[in-house]
Amino acid sequence: MASPLLAHTQTILCACGIREHQVRLLGIAIVMPASCVTLGAAAGTSVVKLALRGHTAWVSSVAWQPGSSSVLVSSSYDGSLHVWDIRSSTPLHKLAAHGDKALSVAWQATAPPASGEATALPQRFISGGADNLVRFFRLPRTE
Repeated sequence: MASPLLAHTQTILCACGIREHQVRLLGIAIVMPASCVTLGAAAGTSVVKLALRGHTAWVSSVAWQPGSSSVLVSSSYDGSLHVWDIRSSTPLHKLAAHGDKALSVAWQATAPPASGEATALPQRFISGGADNLVRFFRLPRTE
């Protein structure tokens, strides 16, 4: 058994799409170094930290922007993609992506930075839909 002095708890934020037309952010407490994962701080506590509402059908996929702890994109059976900053309750961008269900979404990998340069956050993402299309998107530039 691990010594209580060596164990610590780390909470991670997990985003998931659900059929109730929203993205839910869940706090998951992981007790380290034990291999025990517990949801919430104690039995009976709610683990839902935030619900992002805006889609009109089942949310099929969610992807965090690599390198960001606040930006994610979601796809939905309503055919749309929403880009969210979890510090706000409304989507940053709503995109009509597919003529049928949007089934999946993922961020496009970026090239590694040159020596001495800061790592840039990915600005492009890709979606696949039941309309048999793969679509490519780029976040608008902010100046």
